[in-house]
Amino acid sequence: MEIVLTDDKTIIENLDVINKKIVSGEDIPSMFKSGLLDQVITLMKNTNNQDIQHDCVWILVNITAASIGPESTQILLKHPDVVPLLQRFLTSDDYKMVAISLWCVTNMMLDESRFFEQLNEGGIFINRLYELSSLSTPQYCRYQMVSTFIEIVRLHQENKISLQILQLLEDMILPMITRELNDKEITIVESLFSAVNIVISILKDEIVGLDRFIMNKGLEKLCTIIHSSRCLNLDATRLLVECFGKITLLPETKYTRAVISCGLLELLPALLNETNPDGVQQMTAWTISNIAGDGVECIAILVNQGVHRLIISLLMNASVFQDTKDEAACALCNMLVGCTSDVEKLVQDDAIRALAEIFNNTPIKLDIIYSIHKLSKHGKFDQKILESGLPEKFQALKKSNTIEGYDELFLWFDTIESIPSWFSVGQVVPV
Repeated sequence: MEIVLTDDKTIIENLDVINKKIVSGEDIPSMFKSGLLDQVITLMKNTNNQDIQHDCVWILVNITAASIGPESTQILLKHPDVVPLLQRFLTSDDYKMVAISLWCVTNMMLDESRFFEQLNEGGIFINRLYELSSLSTPQYCRYQMVSTFIEIVRLHQENKISLQILQLLEDMILPMITRELNDKEITIVESLFSAVNIVISILKDEIVGLDRFIMNKGLEKLCTIIHSSRCLNLDATRLLVECFGKITLLPETKYTRAVISCGLLELLPALLNETNPDGVQQMTAWTISNIAGDGVECIAILVNQGVHRLIISLLMNASVFQDTKDEAACALCNMLVGCTSDVEKLVQDDAIRALAEIFNNTPIKLDIIYSIHKLSKHGKFDQKILESGLPEKFQALKKSNTIEGYDELFLWFDTIESIPSWFSVGQVVPV
């Protein structure tokens, strides 16, 4: 096939045919053996017609998106003019051209990670992204920019370059989220939230980057974004909440302390509100459970802030999804097992009754049994435990023999800890 270079209209028609052939699954290597790619590249270099330039770059996009996989990108990378041309088009004032070029380079990075190094030689590509992220570009251009961000983040995840990816987060992604929230561009915001989540996953494995992010008040910035996004009621907010949960899983308590002190606790009532999407409530309960699992001092802070009452309220709310209740029950169990001086507050605020309420429907029955057993060791809550109906439920479960690990737990009670006192209250006795 050959492009007929008579007039612009004919050229555009020819380019349209080529694009359709690529999209329809034409044999790309065969198509370009005849020098067709050289013709397309020459047109891109020499024409001043924007429509022709757009169609030429679309050909590159469609080649990189072709079903033959990385081979199609290799066809382009072997041509010496492709990278310089894409770099040139990315600096264009024609934002449609910028968006198409971003699409092309994103596809190429997906197929060949080393392409990013070629494209960014001397920092040219990243510097242009910085510039674009601060401009009032059209929505389609910003959306494509976010896709490019995410692919760069994934590349850095493979290479574990935490400080570079931290700079991308702090200087481009977070400021862009703030602007998009102000404009209520929900689709773009949700994609940016996904990018943040991936970055935090990288940073928690590369402690130097995470420490710097915390030192630079990064967690406070995330809290501000969550606060600003509340009116949009986004399911994607769970991706930001998950960032805090991931950080609390790190072995050093200082990271949980950083999460506690950054302002997240003040947001919990809003995050656990029943008007929020279920995923946000569930991820928030999971994060609280992680914090509560980090020791007595962390639990004391949660209880003093009244977080346990939020959790109990979730468990007692019939409209809350079961998955969310399971995470909330884990959080409450962690508080009961780990707290000391605040245990009476938990009992007074109906912690036992809340766990009894969901016991039959939750998969974490053994956690509840263990936490109630630990609670009984205080020696003054047996009557509350009996009134909750939990001993009868425990006994019924033991007789049904339907849960893995249950027999081992009772064997442990019988041989190591002795039978809990609340089993012998009233008519409830172990079989």
